[in-house]
Amino acid sequence: MPSLIVPESVTVDRGKVFIGSTFTAACERLEISQTRANPKQGTDKPHVESGFKRIREGFVQYFAGYTGGTISNRGDDPRAEAVWTLSEVQLLLDLWVILH
Repeated sequence: MPSLIVPESVTVDRGKVFIGSTFTAACERLEISQTRANPKQGTDKPHVESGFKRIREGFVQYFAGYTGGTISNRGDDPRAEAVWTLSEVQLLLDLWVILH
């Protein structure tokens, strides 16, 4: 049976999933303290932001149609223009994480 890693605390942004009752209740049940990052304050969670930067600059930027996160640069029909399925992208990301 795999071991479960339970952190003592987590720092979360204010996304719906993190401020919702389910996540909050799970943290309380597992005795995990929560710290909510200030809005639009990447320095409150620099390890997360640096991880996103590595994924953006080392993985995602090589995808056809990468827009740098700017919605205005997307094509007329992004779903029709998609090259990979979400499952395929997940597999590519998993492999990238393992190799880097």
